[in-house]
Amino acid sequence: MGVFLVAVVGVVIRLRASRSGPTRQSTAADLPQTAAGTPRSTAETGPGGGSSATPIGWVIGFLGLVVVAGGSAVAFVAGNAPSGIGPQMIGAVLVVVLGGLLCSYLFSGVYLSLRSHGRKSAEATGVALWLLGLLVVSVIAARLVFLA
Repeated sequence: MGVFLVAVVGVVIRLRASRSGPTRQSTAADLPQTAAGTPRSTAETGPGGGSSATPIGWVIGFLGLVVVAGGSAVAFVAGNAPSGIGPQMIGAVLVVVLGGLLCSYLFSGVYLSLRSHGRKSAEATGVALWLLGLLVVSVIAARLVFLA
């Protein structure tokens, strides 16, 4: 799995390098115009920087999640947790990480699907949050019915 992970990171880096070609300097005419005819800043047009906008930021975040999930899974199965941390705490960390991944996957899938079909950002966010809330209520209801 480690070799596979390194291969995926290598492919992502190569694709990023091959996709970036010669760039030209952007001018004020290239920026979208506001209603008054003045160019918007890059902060208003969308994410231009930051770690979430770059592929290397996503790769580092993914590797961090892999380390946390993998380390906690190994410690949970082996039963040799560090001192002061019980198996219940490791299991809780594992559930939180995997639940967060599931929720973020569901949220981003719904959001991107609605945005690609022409919905506004606020509408897409609202529907995605509504579906996540519905999922949480369904899980709580299932626990109340089947574990009572």
